[in-house]
Amino acid sequence: TVAEARRDLRLLLQTTSIWRPVARVQQAIVRGPKGDIPLRIYTPFARSRTKPLLVWFHGGGFVVGDLETADPTCRSLAEQSGATVISVDY
Repeated sequence: TVAEARRDLRLLLQTTSIWRPVARVQQAIVRGPKGDIPLRIYTPFARSRTKPLLVWFHGGGFVVGDLETADPTCRSLAEQSGATVISVDY
């Protein structure tokens, strides 16, 4: 089921992903045409001079992924690129 696939993906990522610290993680909400859209904003310690922004739409077949399963990837992207990363939940 979808619920089982979500559970299994979270378990897989918890056991295989490397958690990276970032300077700040913020929760936010934007209003969409069909309701609120949760966001998570990752600010890296070392920012690029150009202050790039990366918007991340999680995969997981676009069914089983969410803000939690995208967390390790977004932390890594922020720290390795120097970009602020916004992860969109949908």
